[in-house]
Amino acid sequence: MSENNIDTPATGSDRPAEGLNKLIERWWIDHFPGSAVARDTAAWNAAHAAKEALKRLLARVQLPTRIAAEPDQGDH
Repeated sequence: MSENNIDTPATGSDRPAEGLNKLIERWWIDHFPGSAVARDTAAWNAAHAAKEALKRLLARVQLPTRIAAEPDQGDH
């Protein structure tokens, strides 16, 4: 099984993914219905597939439970 397989279900708790899915769905509802994308079936289908793929990808990411107190200073 490939690490990049987006069709593989996430392991562990789905609670963070559930919250992200709700956020993505809310964003989708706020922006896509009634848009130019909604008037073109092929564009709508492609955008919808991308949205669903994003949800699957984000479900596989281990999200940090807190943000570090200091941002990365990098090579500034």
